[in-house]
Amino acid sequence: MKQSEKNAPSEHWEQTMYFTALRVLAIQDPEYGLIYAIPNGGLRNQIVGKKLKDEGVKPGVPDIFIPVARIPYHGAYIEMKRNVKNPKLSPSQKKFIYRLREQGYFVAVCAGHIEALQKTVEYIKL
Repeated sequence: MKQSEKNAPSEHWEQTMYFTALRVLAIQDPEYGLIYAIPNGGLRNQIVGKKLKDEGVKPGVPDIFIPVARIPYHGAYIEMKRNVKNPKLSPSQKKFIYRLREQGYFVAVCAGHIEALQKTVEYIKL
């Protein structure tokens, strides 16, 4: 890992900053208040992992859902990555994102909260 990547904020921090900004945006436009996180990632023990899998958690699902339709999309997903150059997707993420796009969803892979906010605002303004 490069030195700049070691110093990059965590994905958790990036997503926290994203939702902090959304709370402010939602004051003027309630559609921003509909956006929510999908807690699919993170390390878990085997028992919790099995329970979540039994409940329908799937690998590759993006981190954030925007349940706001904008022609020609049914809604949007954001895959949040740390703010580093060339963020990497896992094979399961690539496959799931491809399938979401096939179904008519907008999907953005964002390096950090600033890019994620830009893509979110662009999408909401469609």
